[in-house]
Amino acid sequence: GRTIAVKRLKQSALTKKGKCDFTREVEVMARLRHGNLVRLLAYCDEGEERILVYAYMPNKSLDLYIFGTYTCVFYLG
Repeated sequence: GRTIAVKRLKQSALTKKGKCDFTREVEVMARLRHGNLVRLLAYCDEGEERILVYAYMPNKSLDLYIFGTYTCVFYLG
């Protein structure tokens, strides 16, 4: 089997803009093929479900791949 990463849109984000953003992400990621981007494998856009399935990048965090070092992330609310 294959290990995957799943991104699921929160129900609270199912606004018209949220749905448009989801559709745009699917369209863009489906066309892109680049060694530095995680590949979109599949998606679900049925009823109230919005799910993206990506190839899994094992053993390291995204910021390590991007910046080459672990960084501290702060979320502004």
